[in-house]
Amino acid sequence: MSREFRWKISTQQIAIFLKSMQLRNLRQVADFYNYTPSTVSKTIMSLEEELGFRLFERSAHGLIPTPAAEQLSQDWRLLLGSINNSIIRAKKKSEMDRSRLTVGIVDSANEVDSMVRKAILLFKENHPDIVVQVEKHDMHRLVELLNMGMLDVVYSSAIEIPYLKDYQMQWDEVKQTRAAVFVPRSSMFFDRDSLELGDLADADIAALDPLMHPSYTMWLNDLCASAGFIPKVVSTFRTVRSLRFSLSLNKEVFIGETITKEWEEEDIKVFPLQEQSFTLLAWRSDAGEDLLTLKDLLKEVLK
Repeated sequence: MSREFRWKISTQQIAIFLKSMQLRNLRQVADFYNYTPSTVSKTIMSLEEELGFRLFERSAHGLIPTPAAEQLSQDWRLLLGSINNSIIRAKKKSEMDRSRLTVGIVDSANEVDSMVRKAILLFKENHPDIVVQVEKHDMHRLVELLNMGMLDVVYSSAIEIPYLKDYQMQWDEVKQTRAAVFVPRSSMFFDRDSLELGDLADADIAALDPLMHPSYTMWLNDLCASAGFIPKVVSTFRTVRSLRFSLSLNKEVFIGETITKEWEEEDIKVFPLQEQSFTLLAWRSDAGEDLLTLKDLLKEVLK
């Protein structure tokens, strides 16, 4: 039998390799999967040994992909998504999984919770035998999990459209929103009555980590470029929840969307900007009638 038919490569190895390509840092990959850096390193070394060529050069600044790794990552990202999607589709066709749907919603947007709950309860009035689960994740993680077949429908932001288009995923616009600036009391902008995007040209900005939230980073850079400046990012956070917790502790402002306008409190002001955006629902490409019904109910309630 030829070598090509007996590679000893697991989907776990492929997933760790792809995440290493994204993060370029063993510890960050380990934190993402709740592994040790040693486990991640051994997994990559084992994969390199099986393939017969190097995937990364190690340096003090992290992992440097080889040209071979760049090529594999393009192909394997689609391959892993295809495998995950096919397994989910197969499970959905099994008797035990026909009656279960999983909705993903944005974390740290509490106003969304009650509306999603209302839509699900309306759905269950006519579909009492279908179990509907809800998972809360950051925006980019939602679309990643949907693409991997681990969620059925997700509520996210127009910020993620480049990713959805890259993977030819289906989505509907739901609700118009606006860009917004979240300003802590310690900021020089706190006592202002209003803000425009151009006012932030020299402001210290807290942002989401570009490796964990690449779509947000593209959106932020494009948004600020439209006002003629490059954002002065001085701190980054791997999760929205972490950023939200830290926002009132420092002077940096955060540029986001009015979808999380309920963050406003005594020590944080929200200034809506003129720049427009919107929320969206994306769903599995092989959606059945029940999922499409749930999607339409979510869209009606959330708009």
